Amino acid sequence: MIKSGKLRALGVTTAKRTPLMPDLPSISESVPGYEWFGFYGLVAPAKTPPAILSKLNTEVVKALTTSIVRERMTDLGVDAIGSSQKDFALFLTEHVKKMKEAVKVSGAKPED
Repeated sequence: MIKSGKLRALGVTTAKRTPLMPDLPSISESVPGYEWFGFYGLVAPAKTPPAILSKLNTEVVKALTTSIVRERMTDLGVDAIGSSQKDFALFLTEHVKKMKEAVKVSGAKPED
């Protein structure tokens, strides 16, 4: 819709501009520190054997590097990253911390 002119984009919510629309500014260029994005990741039950986790990680990262998967994800506006199990676990830990702080700062309260 943006490319057709039916919708005017004001900015992207990621910390940096996206290669999909390099002329579209990031909101953080006007509001320092602003960042919001969605993400996808694979998780497994806690007692999954390390060998299986390692094999899954290897195969997923391999798939993410193929041209067909990268093209399809780019068409959907997704930046495929593919990382190690350790890096993803660290990302999740940091993301949960950020979201907890955002909820705290917002003053939001759970409802029954």
